Amino acid sequence: MNTKILFALILILFVSFCVSLIFYSETKKISVIEPYSQGCVDYFYLLTCPHCQGVRPLVDTLRKEFPSWKWTYHNIEEEEEDIPAVPLIKIKTYDNRNISLIGSDEIARWLKCELAQQSSLECPTYTKDYNHQTNSWFVR
Repeated sequence: MNTKILFALILILFVSFCVSLIFYSETKKISVIEPYSQGCVDYFYLLTCPHCQGVRPLVDTLRKEFPSWKWTYHNIEEEEEDIPAVPLIKIKTYDNRNISLIGSDEIARWLKCELAQQSSLECPTYTKDYNHQTNSWFVR
C-alpha cells in the first residue's frame, strides 16, 4: 500500500513538472521578439533606371534605421513578377496592411513616414529637394 501511494505521488509530481515546463516554454515563446517583427519591405527596381538609382541610397539608409523589418531587393530584370512601374516599394505588415509606393517622389516622401507609423514612432517632418545634375532626391 505504501508503494502505491509513493508511486502516485511521484507520478503527480512528474505530471505537474511536465505541465509547468510546457506552460513556461509557451510563455517564453510569446515574450521573444522576432527578428522581423514589423513586416516586410520589398523594393523593386531596374539597374538601368535613374529614378531607382536615385532613391536607392534612401532605401539603404532606412533599411539600417528600421532593422525590425525584413527588406528584400528585387531586380525586375531577373524576376518574373508583373510590376507596373519602378521604383516600387511594397510594404506588408503583420497586421495585414499592404502599402504600395510608386516612383522616387512618392518613396522619398512617404517611405520613412509609413515605416515610422507602423513601428509606433512619430512620423518625421522633412523637406525634399531634387538635384537635377545627379538625378537624385535628397531628404533632409
